[in-house]
Amino acid sequence: MAMFELHESASNTPSVELGTICEITAGPAGSLLKDLPDVGTGVPMVSPRDFTEFRTIDHSRLRQVPQAEAEKLERFALQENDIVMVRQGSLGGQALVSIREADWLYSSSCLRIRLRTTNVIPGYLSAYLTYSRSWVAFLQQQTVGTTVPLLTSSALGKFPVALPDVAKQLAITEALRELDGQIAVEQAIIARLASLRPSIVEVTLEEAMQ
Repeated sequence: MAMFELHESASNTPSVELGTICEITAGPAGSLLKDLPDVGTGVPMVSPRDFTEFRTIDHSRLRQVPQAEAEKLERFALQENDIVMVRQGSLGGQALVSIREADWLYSSSCLRIRLRTTNVIPGYLSAYLTYSRSWVAFLQQQTVGTTVPLLTSSALGKFPVALPDVAKQLAITEALRELDGQIAVEQAIIARLASLRPSIVEVTLEEAMQ
């Protein structure tokens, strides 16, 4: 039921433009982030390639911004519960920032969405900006007639977000978290079985030829 409500909000559910409840900030100019190393010391920088299907950040291959350069980019630092979203190319990919990623930076290919209110659950907003039908339709509109789709802060700020009461937002967030957890477990099992397949086949073939 919670997932259905996410897609089909009731007609009496209020909605607000995203820009009225969030601060939306594009990443720093690309010229400030050239030739960053994949390893080494510095401040990690989140890019679209680091987003997972579970709206989290993969830490395995983050690029690093040297500390001296990172200090100049302080206004682009992330906070827990920010949403980082792709704004150029394959639009819509995103991640919800955890406490582990606080004070990291984000690339010029991303937008940072930061709530201004405590009446919206960050997990709910992240889910709405992923799965709702209105969001899918909105992204499709942004790609019409463009060679390289671009999502601007102004366009995103006008997107209407349906806001049920906080209790319903929490219920939707928890339902999605549970579902993501189940999917992750199943994927781990599949990956484990796939890794065992070559050795099982090898043993089976050896036995067949004896």
